[in-house]
Amino acid sequence: MANVFDQFKLNNKEVEIKGLGTVTVKPMNLSEFMKLAPKMDTKDQGEMMKMQFEIVSNGLVEPKMTVKQLEALGSGALESITEIFLAIQGSEGN
Repeated sequence: MANVFDQFKLNNKEVEIKGLGTVTVKPMNLSEFMKLAPKMDTKDQGEMMKMQFEIVSNGLVEPKMTVKQLEALGSGALESITEIFLAIQGSEGN
């Protein structure tokens, strides 16, 4: 008999990001989500960007990027980072 929680298993997926090509992402697990949940109510734009970078750093499987590496990129990378962030959010349950 299958485990009833199998439907919630996290699977990596490849997504096409404009300007970068294919990257591999994974959805956040509950532990990662709980660490970031208290920050999600902030109205501070700087805190929101840090949270977005944390989610992208945790969710990028290939290529792997740290928060510091993401923060060091030029402002032109922001569109791609946002696309990756949205792909990670959209990969829940897949």
